[in-house]
Amino acid sequence: MNEFFKYEKIEHKSGLKILLLLMKGFKTSYAVLGANYGSVDTEFIRDGKKLSVPAGTAHFLEHKLFENEDCDAFSRYAETGASANAFTSFDKTCYLFRTTDNFKKSLEILLDFSLNPYFSEETVAKEQGIIAEEIKMYRDNPGWQAFFGMLGGMYKNHPVKTDIAGSEESIAKITPKILYDCYNAFYNVNNMVLAVSGKIDKEEILSVCDEMIKPQKKVEIEKISPQEPEEIVKNRVITEMTGVIPVYALGYKEKIGNDILRQELLSSIVLDMFAGDISPLYKRMYNSGIINDSFSAEVFSGRDYLSFVFEGEGGNAERVAEEIEKEASALRNNFPKELFEIAKRELYGRNARAFDGVESLGNLSVSMYFAGHEPLDAVKIIETITAEEAENYFKKILNPNRSVLSVAGNGGIK
Repeated sequence: MNEFFKYEKIEHKSGLKILLLLMKGFKTSYAVLGANYGSVDTEFIRDGKKLSVPAGTAHFLEHKLFENEDCDAFSRYAETGASANAFTSFDKTCYLFRTTDNFKKSLEILLDFSLNPYFSEETVAKEQGIIAEEIKMYRDNPGWQAFFGMLGGMYKNHPVKTDIAGSEESIAKITPKILYDCYNAFYNVNNMVLAVSGKIDKEEILSVCDEMIKPQKKVEIEKISPQEPEEIVKNRVITEMTGVIPVYALGYKEKIGNDILRQELLSSIVLDMFAGDISPLYKRMYNSGIINDSFSAEVFSGRDYLSFVFEGEGGNAERVAEEIEKEASALRNNFPKELFEIAKRELYGRNARAFDGVESLGNLSVSMYFAGHEPLDAVKIIETITAEEAENYFKKILNPNRSVLSVAGNGGIK
């Protein structure tokens, strides 16, 4: 796989880590600047001082960085022809652009707006109104409500249970000072990474970084994760939404091991065997009409949390839960080893395909960097996972006592 791209990791004199991924034959360049800061980071210690901030602050900060006193970054990108965006997840915030031309100018824009913040009482108040409308919009989304209802039933203390955007009440507490406090803690370049993939000019990238980024003193940050019990909060959550087709999210809260990446990959293999479209369970439920094309199964994981999540729409939520628990009980005694190699190859293929696109490779590199890994580590680990390891792991997961069924829509749980 690495014959298709050349990977180099550089520590810039400013303290910023730079990941260069030259992809042979590509005409497109993609850059993503990541901050190791997400929605779950509501409590942290900076240089010995504990700070607590409102839910939604990381997402709010992402929005505000695009604006300064004169104009917004999107207007500047329009002049270069680059396609730009940003996103906040539970554990990181990323700013990105893709272009086939004017890469140097586009990179200058990225580093300029992200490393020179401007917040005022007036602009913060304006953004509070914008994000409040965004929060209201998701309140009308049954899938979103079912998912976070499930997380609320699953996690007692972990902030992953809270909407990435926060709530109308929490964002109303955000001030310019809070934004600057979080920015100065997490947007220190020593705690960030820049990944550039596709068509790359190493010297051009380093020249822009030399010009745009000043060396910064490293900030010591300790993220605080509250103690989370193994038990769930409650096993059933109903969110009534009149006139809306019911949507369900069934989650199983799992214990976190010492090697989270290996556990994530192992979880993906056994989940595909258990409930993927290659599994007898999926075929049986689909053919009998218990599930439809909306059904999905995923491993939901991050720092200090991992769960198996099954989602879909329709009024058969309770029946789906019964079938999943019945199948899990049966397979603990008769693990389908014949499906192991198929699931393992499919996972390997999905991870390998990330190296085929500039965006997927750039984003993967940032995620892996923050997890303490190199881009190729996942495919290397997949190769070492055995059927015996998968069977032993399966016996420990999908405990019905740690399951939560959440339904949002008209009619509740049937």
